Order: sequence, then C-alpha cells, then structure tokens
Amino acid sequence: MRIFAIFFVLFNHTGNNGFFLFSLCPKESLQFWIYLFISIFCKFAVPLFFAISGALLLNREDEPLKRLWKDKILKFAVILIAISFLTAVGLIFFSSKEHTLQSCLRRFYSSNLSAQLWYLYAYLAFLMSLPFLRALVKYLKDKYFYYLIGLVLIFQTIPVLEYFIWQQKFTLNGNLRPYWMMSNIVIYPCVGYFLEHRIKIEKARKWLILLWVINILTIALSAIVTNYRCTLLNDFSEGKSQLFYNNFVLINCITIFITIKYLVEKIFITENLSNIILWLGSGTFGVYLFHIIFQNTFIFRKLLILLKNSVGVHINFMLANWSYVLCLMIFCFVFTGILQKIPIIRKMVGC
Repeated sequence: MRIFAIFFVLFNHTGNNGFFLFSLCPKESLQFWIYLFISIFCKFAVPLFFAISGALLLNREDEPLKRLWKDKILKFAVILIAISFLTAVGLIFFSSKEHTLQSCLRRFYSSNLSAQLWYLYAYLAFLMSLPFLRALVKYLKDKYFYYLIGLVLIFQTIPVLEYFIWQQKFTLNGNLRPYWMMSNIVIYPCVGYFLEHRIKIEKARKWLILLWVINILTIALSAIVTNYRCTLLNDFSEGKSQLFYNNFVLINCITIFITIKYLVEKIFITENLSNIILWLGSGTFGVYLFHIIFQNTFIFRKLLILLKNSVGVHINFMLANWSYVLCLMIFCFVFTGILQKIPIIRKMVGC
C-alpha cells in the first residue's frame, strides 16, 4: 500500500506536467476528462498513509507518554525541523524570489516552507492524539465505525449538492458539521484500524466490485462539479480547481485499501519478493522527504523534458510524466537505502 501510495504522492507534486495536465487540454476533449479523473484519483495517497498508520499503531497497547514523546513525536519533530532547514537554505540562496531567515521562520511556524511538508505537521498532531484514538477505536462497536463513515460521507456530499443547486450562495451552518471526525488525523486512522482488524477480507471481497463502481462514480462526480465550478468562474488555476477533489476521497481510500489487501492475500509471493516489498515499504517515508529536494534539480527537470520529447518512442505527456515519477521514486528509494546504512539516520528515514 505504501509503495502504491508514494507513487501518487510524487505524481500529485508534478503540476502542469502531470497532476494539472488536464488544464492544458481542450475542455471538450476526452483527454481533459481522463486527466482530470486521474488528478482527482491520486488524492487517495495521503489518506491511505494515515489509514496504514491507524492499522499499525491504533491496535497497540498504550505506551507511557514519556516514551511516546521520545520515540515518536520528538523524532518526527526533528525530521520536520531538518527538512525545513534544508528547504529554507534552498529558498534563501537559490530561489528567484527574495527570502530571508526571518520570513522562513515565520512560514515554518505559521504554515510551512514547502506545500508538501503539511503532512509532517499533521502526522505530528496524529502522534500526539494516539492515546485518545486508541481508546476510541478499542471500545467502538463495528456498527459505529459504519456510522462514522456514513456521517463523514454525508457531510462531504452536502457541499457538492450546495454548489450544483445554488453555487454555495448558502451553506450549511458550520456549527452543525462534526469537523473533528472529518479531520485527516481521525477519520483515516480509524478507518484503517477498522479495515485491518475488524473486517474479514473474504467478507469485504463480496463488496469489492460495488465499491469500485461507487468509487468511479464519485470521482466522476467530483470531476463534473470541478469543471462546472471552474467554467462558471472562468478560472482553471491549480489553486481554484481543487475545492471538491477530496470530498469523496474516503471512498477511494477504502476501496484501494481493501483491494490491495485482498490481492496480497490471494497472490502467492515468494520470500525474496516479500523481502523486496518490505524493503521498499520501509523506504517510502524517505522517498517522500527527499523527492522534495531532488524533483527540482537540473537532472530530473532535464529527464522530464527528454521523456516528453522522446524520439522513436511515442508516448503522450501523461505517460512521460509517470515514467519521470517512476525514475524519481526509484532514485529516492536508492538514496534512502544508502542513508539507511548510517545508524543515526536509519531510524528516521526507514519509517
């Protein structure tokens, strides 16, 4: 799951070259809708990482708060500070825009130095919440997990309907929305725990085809409302177009979690292949950290240009972008593997 998810995390950061490629296509073309569908589909990646964390961490016994802070929270705080420092150095010395140490410190405290780093802030909040989330899932009956999923989906569907009916000129009273359960650090870890420890895969298999049908339909609905809104606003910019990208991502996350779990349990995997999968899975956090640094280097920018203008092998821009993402991912896996040989760094990048 981590390997599959990290590919789409990297894809999500490719801008007009891949993730936002649909905006460069004619609005009436088939390519526009296919690329827009892919752009919305990829949003499952980070929720899936949270779901995996819930599956792995919420089933454990509570550790003392001192150990929780020492072994988990402070470790990720150090990682966040280190990667933010490297990002700040890049902004101050190599960015075309003017950045100062003071402005970088303000951004580090108030937002983040790179858009991709929001996940580390959120994951730190998740780790701080572990004792409460463990207590919550331990005593929840299965029917209340379904209730939780249903409530979140209802309140995520309402904004889509509001836009179709009256372009959100009127919106539901915010005090009625259960924001706490819709948070990334609550809903996805709880769902991950539920799917891993409460649902038997044979039971889930019966619903797999229906899940994929619903998943495809809801992604298509997100694409339609996105196109509708951007057409009304006459603005297909990357910032304006993503308002409804995540409304049904919970369905996408659940579908992919169950699908991969089912396939892995049904497909015979040799010991050697299993070891490779485990090694790659342990390196995905390093890939996430280091792709932020390497993706804008001259070598990978040149690689993307070469792939898009490949001679002798005709591939469209999306396939060229996926090839670029795969190359970047492999490079970051290798780089992470090298760093994992260093004892001090091993525990940080091999998460």
